[in-house]
Amino acid sequence: MNSPLSGGDIFGGAFAGGAQRIDVKKIVAQSAVETHFQPLVSIKSQAIVGLEALARGIHDFDGRLILPSTLFRLATAEAATAELDALCRHRALENFADLRRQYPDLLLFLNFYTPAFGAPPFGGERIVAQLPEDLAKHNLPSGSVALEIDETKFESAAALQELANAAKESGFLLAMIGLGAAQSNLERVSLCQPDLLKIDQSLVAGLEEQEHRQETFRALVQLARRNGALAVAQGIESQEQAIVALELGADLLQGFYFARPQNLSALDFDAMSERIQIVADRYKAHMLAKINARKGRHRSYNVILNSILAELSRVQVEKFDACLSELIALYPSIECAYVLDEAGRQVSETICNRQYHRPLSKSSIFHPPPRGADHSLQEYFYLLLDVELNKFTTQPYVSLSTGNLCSTISTLFRDAHNNRMFVLCIDVTAKAN
Repeated sequence: MNSPLSGGDIFGGAFAGGAQRIDVKKIVAQSAVETHFQPLVSIKSQAIVGLEALARGIHDFDGRLILPSTLFRLATAEAATAELDALCRHRALENFADLRRQYPDLLLFLNFYTPAFGAPPFGGERIVAQLPEDLAKHNLPSGSVALEIDETKFESAAALQELANAAKESGFLLAMIGLGAAQSNLERVSLCQPDLLKIDQSLVAGLEEQEHRQETFRALVQLARRNGALAVAQGIESQEQAIVALELGADLLQGFYFARPQNLSALDFDAMSERIQIVADRYKAHMLAKINARKGRHRSYNVILNSILAELSRVQVEKFDACLSELIALYPSIECAYVLDEAGRQVSETICNRQYHRPLSKSSIFHPPPRGADHSLQEYFYLLLDVELNKFTTQPYVSLSTGNLCSTISTLFRDAHNNRMFVLCIDVTAKAN
């Protein structure tokens, strides 16, 4: 249970003083729990997809709210976790039923307090089996609920899989939370085959500024894709984070930027929708600007390619090196250029721009490939020919010629003397992509 409200109206720990001491058993007996909801939104659909239920205890001394971390810590000490967990779920379903009458397409994201399951044989599936009956009391279908499971709380993979299987058999959606946290076990994703993967807010923090976080985020999105799951970015606190998360492939967003957890009476769907629209408009403008910039770069690449091709097609193979050496100096965005024959063998030397090529020791892995090198397994060769494209551009990769991040652009041409087919390859610095 995450994303607590800020401010002085919430206890982050138990007070030792007699009057203010938190009595968990009394809270359970009096059903003194309030449900707060936080939205999960789809920017591309411009919709509020669902709400995560987050429990808050109500202190009998002054009515202030108590964080679930405090509640369950004390409940564990008093052997009351199962009762408290059941109460939190009951309150969440009760409040959500009221909401769903007004918003019939909403999903409820429901947490479990995993230690409440008890010792093996596993209690999680027993709780899941009870849920349809609880839902029926509120006229809610199983498909309206996504059960959130924190795999890091399961020492046993078997217990985790039992719960995942029970959830699916009962018709619930399954959401795995905490992906990207230090202790998360990614192997368990394929074990559970969840419907949603929630990428932890500890990774999302600083996402707009730190490339290593972006690459990890991108990898988790791809993991979700391969397992048929939607990727949810948790902890979105700004427009910038939202835009970056979307660009990296997030399907759904959740965080303070759209709304802090609020009780039923305080939920403002109009304000949430306004934030969604703001991000949608900005994301569209951002992507259009990137697309237009990319189009401009590729137009300039076409000019470069056509200029080089015009010269290469006039000379014989023996003159390719001299021709490339003369031309490459005119184009600072090119790291190096070389020519392959129709079998993928390099028929020229690798001609490097001086600003990118640094002499390295012969034992280094980074060195320009020599004449005669075999490029037939490189995608810029075989995809160009197999798919019969006029031009092919790779995704950025680390060049073995220079050690820099680059993209290779390849295109076919024929020489004017004997009409032999060749492939011109130019490595373009990734900074220019």
